[in-house]
Amino acid sequence: MRVDDLIYDDVPDSLKDISMVIGMDNFIELIKVVGGTSVYFPSENNMLRAVRNRRIKEEFSGDYKKISRMYGISEVQARKILRRNCNSNKR
Repeated sequence: MRVDDLIYDDVPDSLKDISMVIGMDNFIELIKVVGGTSVYFPSENNMLRAVRNRRIKEEFSGDYKKISRMYGISEVQARKILRRNCNSNKR
């Protein structure tokens, strides 16, 4: 018996959605890589936060009010994002 012998009907109900979305071949690879561990998948909004922060850094021209309006965040939040990104680049 090998994990490669798995078919969709063998997959527990709680994981059927994942196997359908990524396909059985990828699901089997996922089992091989992370099987037996707990894996957390962040929400789409959480993942997109990194994209937003990167774009803020790339598009920032010195005007905190403008960048905060562009992204619907406060000036304080824009300053924190830019400060964090600036500090992480120094490493």
